[in-house]
Amino acid sequence: MQKRTIQRCLIMALAMAIFATANTAFAVTGNHQAKAIIDSLYGGNGLAPINDLIVEMDCTDSDSKTGQLMLSSKDKVYFKAPNKLRVDTIIQDPGGPLDQRQAIIIRDGVTMWHYLSTGQYPVKKKPDTPSPTNNLPFNIQRYPIDETKSYEFGQQRLIEGVQTREIIIKNPQDAKDERHIFVDTARRVPMLMEFTRHDGNNAQQVTVEYGSFNKLSDGRYFPFLIKIYHDGKLDKVRAFKGVTINVGLDDSFFNHMSGMLNQPTR
Repeated sequence: MQKRTIQRCLIMALAMAIFATANTAFAVTGNHQAKAIIDSLYGGNGLAPINDLIVEMDCTDSDSKTGQLMLSSKDKVYFKAPNKLRVDTIIQDPGGPLDQRQAIIIRDGVTMWHYLSTGQYPVKKKPDTPSPTNNLPFNIQRYPIDETKSYEFGQQRLIEGVQTREIIIKNPQDAKDERHIFVDTARRVPMLMEFTRHDGNNAQQVTVEYGSFNKLSDGRYFPFLIKIYHDGKLDKVRAFKGVTINVGLDDSFFNHMSGMLNQPTR
């Protein structure tokens, strides 16, 4: 009797171990497949990864006084993998003191500098946090912390007639850092991103819509329109006028600048 009881216990323990192993394998597989979808964005079918990128865009922002969307700047954005970023801005503020002035922001993954054509030295310098800009499509900028995050499948959602696959990305170092990305897996582009931005005790719901997908010269799809909503209200629009990739940008382009900015001629 005792022998049979021991055998039953051993069989149950073995079954539970097999079940646990199967569940772990499923979780790892699901995690791997979900991350693979994110890693394949803007690529696939033998296309080279995006090593650098130049985007020209019109930036429209909600006016703080009227709430109306108004053209705020014309930007030229330079990116080099994995996370170097430079933004050359011509400020649009008719009648204002900074109208048609030039501003430049440089992020090299360690430090962020902010320059204005009204001064000789950076007006702002601070650490460059591992947080990608929403002015470029999701997963263009990448950071080492991205490799520590978990990736899992969520629901499917029909967006503008396209059946998308939801990928939930969680940060083990910050329980509040969770993003929901809805991907068009056929064209390998994100169509929607949802997350909550926390600032102290305040929380703000952020929704980023991607649209106007065009084929670049090498055949990959790329969004030419980004709409950013804060708590359900459209707050920013980024309309791309031109996109070129893999042009061979040099690292020196993202170096700290010295001297006074020249006034733009355009």
